[in-house]
Amino acid sequence: MFETTYFLRFIDATTRRNVEQLVLWFSPCEPFELPHCLVTCESLQVLKLNLCGYILELPNHNHLGGFRQLKLLHLCNVELLDGHLTSCFFSECLLLEKLELCDCNLQHMNLLYIASKSLLYLTFDEGNYYDNCEITISCPALKFLTYKSPMPKDIVINNLFSIEYVNINLNDYDRNCDDDFGEKTGILVHNMFKEIVPSISLLKLCKASLKSLYKEACLSPICFNKLKSLKLKLGVDEDCMQVMIRLLKYSLNLEVLKLWCDEVRLFICEVM
Repeated sequence: MFETTYFLRFIDATTRRNVEQLVLWFSPCEPFELPHCLVTCESLQVLKLNLCGYILELPNHNHLGGFRQLKLLHLCNVELLDGHLTSCFFSECLLLEKLELCDCNLQHMNLLYIASKSLLYLTFDEGNYYDNCEITISCPALKFLTYKSPMPKDIVINNLFSIEYVNINLNDYDRNCDDDFGEKTGILVHNMFKEIVPSISLLKLCKASLKSLYKEACLSPICFNKLKSLKLKLGVDEDCMQVMIRLLKYSLNLEVLKLWCDEVRLFICEVM
């Protein structure tokens, strides 16, 4: 049985020894609240936390004065409940450079707002119950955005002035491949593109995002003037081919094109 008191004493003892990196992987069998001694640890720079699917309770932001040195936060297999506290928690990590949300459950959240002046890397990997949650990202220093999760209710992007690398892989498309879902996906991805165009140099797209872009790309083409590398996972159908052609047409400075096709197990790498 998980002994909460013993574990909290262990964390307290660890934080008193000027720890810089801490990896916690355990099953609390109940909601787990980040202890105050951990949040206020002056030396901690890397925190990786896996709760085996249990709820992570975050401290009230009015009493949060810690994580002053934290640069990497990796949350894996946790359930997040309060969108407001979660957003405040991320924004209070003033030196945070890398945020990774892996296999997280957003079932009870309507809005996840990530605003940070220091964040450089943002990763969504796998996860559950994204369909009712709107994700808003406002990170002017962000350079790398990786989204390999189910499609959320919406993704709103603001102030991504420094973005260079974008990887979009909607991993629930095959389970929701009707016309309405495809149209919604196309609008969402197209709106993302309109915000990241000025500075992006490397773009990776999955088959779902590529195929669903056809209608939007025809109505409103986007020029990727700084794009150097394009990696596409595509299907052998007219929509995918047409979107790829349009992307190539409006990527005037493209140097590298990589294509992967599941249907024929074909990988092509061309330097242009």
